[in-house]
Amino acid sequence: MKSDFDKLDIIKNENFIGNRNSLNEDSVSIGRELSFILNVDLGDSIVLMSPASVDTIVGSLPKQKKFIISSIFDSGLSDFDSNVAFINIKNLEEFF
Repeated sequence: MKSDFDKLDIIKNENFIGNRNSLNEDSVSIGRELSFILNVDLGDSIVLMSPASVDTIVGSLPKQKKFIISSIFDSGLSDFDSNVAFINIKNLEEFF
């Protein structure tokens, strides 16, 4: 089954690096500007925090999950590239 991720125009861009085929459950695709801001590269891990919370004995805490950077895209729009990340839809449903 072909994923929706590889249908995006920014994935077909010559400046795209990494896995073009799909996003695995624990992988993330981030914009080039965001990779510069965070000082990360392919294979590095980042922790994303969700506005959804988890109740613990110390109160409500935001959900957190570690993702491995599987690709970096360059749309040509620095605002987009510094603020957008793509994750697997299953993770998205669980995470948010």
